[in-house]
Amino acid sequence: MATRTDPETIKPKIRPLTKEKVKALGVYHPTHNCRILVFGCRTQRGTSMMMSRMLVQQAAAIVAGTDGFLSKSKDRGGTPETDALIPAGKYFFHAANPTFANYAICADFNAWVPPEGPDQLPEPWKSLTKTYNELDIPPLSCGSSQVTHWVKEQDKICLLTGDEDLVECQHFVPQEHAVWADHFHLIERATQNIYTLPNNISRAIDDVRCLGSMNPYAHRLMDTGLYCPFPVPDAAGAYTFVAYYVAYVASTSGLKHHLRDLNTPTRISPYILFVRFAWTVFKLVPQNNEAVARKPVPLWALNINEQIGDAGSGAGTGGGEIGGAGIGGASGASGHEEDAPSMVSDNSMSADDIERRELNLDSRLLQLFSDIEAGKINSPALFYEYAIDYPGMGRIARLREEYVKEHPQVFSTGDPTTLRLV
Repeated sequence: MATRTDPETIKPKIRPLTKEKVKALGVYHPTHNCRILVFGCRTQRGTSMMMSRMLVQQAAAIVAGTDGFLSKSKDRGGTPETDALIPAGKYFFHAANPTFANYAICADFNAWVPPEGPDQLPEPWKSLTKTYNELDIPPLSCGSSQVTHWVKEQDKICLLTGDEDLVECQHFVPQEHAVWADHFHLIERATQNIYTLPNNISRAIDDVRCLGSMNPYAHRLMDTGLYCPFPVPDAAGAYTFVAYYVAYVASTSGLKHHLRDLNTPTRISPYILFVRFAWTVFKLVPQNNEAVARKPVPLWALNINEQIGDAGSGAGTGGGEIGGAGIGGASGASGHEEDAPSMVSDNSMSADDIERRELNLDSRLLQLFSDIEAGKINSPALFYEYAIDYPGMGRIARLREEYVKEHPQVFSTGDPTTLRLV
């Protein structure tokens, strides 16, 4: 039996964990041989430096705006990667449709157009879409503070660590993208209009289906783009959402939490988790020191008559299961591979390619330009200078190409309004 004079038992000091080993997995454009994404491969199921092919392929489809496949070869006739896990190294992302072989890259989350609804998600996200019930949401009369309290009371523990200490209510869609989320009616898309926002909640990102509980440590790791939610099959083949560490950064948290089963609340739709996955993907686009294309104004900003300036980029024309994408400026993500061009714009595409791209312009985009010309929408003053996809883009590209041929002193074109002289 202990007495008052017995010394207390001192626990040993916590020693820093050894950082995990990480190798780069780069995804490259087959036409321009420039890197469009860089991931960090980690130990996977006892096999060193592997990564989910499905994750890499879906990430590439998001920024390319088109479905496709991975291959070690620049030639689209090469052997596609089919293994569930692929090792670190260099891969090329080929568009499934040869028409879009010279695809352009969207590098800004604000310029990305999310899927119309859960049915448009790629697998296995699509199959994981749940049926909502009234127990998943608080009373529609709740205000913001009540919603925050309700979320913490429901979840009780951190999404990643399982700790109860310092748990806070956090947004799956960061607050700086509130206008983006409202424009695309994110909750309506996620729930297929089954439920609306509570009466006293004005922003989609503040709805309980966009909120989760995390401690500041786990929240910070997620917001730096170190990890994201992603569905992974268990031993029985059933999919579960895990913390998938994707950044090309060695960390101690990766040793502890890579592939950690997340405490995902039942109210959270796979659609919202897919949006968070996409947000993380845009942080993996390598930073471009000498951008090929300037950042255009996001087209969705036109509908709210708000000038965004350099905050985003053009609306998309890409299709497939992933949703559209536009061409944007470089957005930050760190990589340790050799420096390489990391953006592709319409200025690096041939006039033939651009004419083919124009034939596939989305009908909503065409209607938008028509409404602007008719004076139905008050567009920002710089809209036409920064727009990338637009009616007549093929003709403009053809004129620019002809001009370069007629003037030997011009060796390339930069922005649509500039030329570079020898």
